[in-house]
Amino acid sequence: MGQIVYSEKVKKKLKKLVDILYDKEYFGFLDTAENYVDNIRDTIYSIPDLKHYKTKNHKIGQFFVRHKPNSKTTYYITFNTKNGNYVIKDIITNHEKDYKKIMGLS
Repeated sequence: MGQIVYSEKVKKKLKKLVDILYDKEYFGFLDTAENYVDNIRDTIYSIPDLKHYKTKNHKIGQFFVRHKPNSKTTYYITFNTKNGNYVIKDIITNHEKDYKKIMGLS
């Protein structure tokens, strides 16, 4: 299996997500917010074994997988592949204002 490489953008988004989840009191404990984000990371490390979908907007990555932690939220994890490696380009949630446009779904 190839390496999983996070872009700086994704590293920052995941760190910021922990802060948002805790500060906005989606989770009452910081470690619970960290566990939530760790589950997203688990999905990222499972990408080689998951079904890949082609994006319609290659600026965000060639492919994506979904991470659905609950009935209201879906994360779209976009990535490129090169020489067996997976470069994680972005993480987009269905709660983002223009996610359909970004993902090429509209």
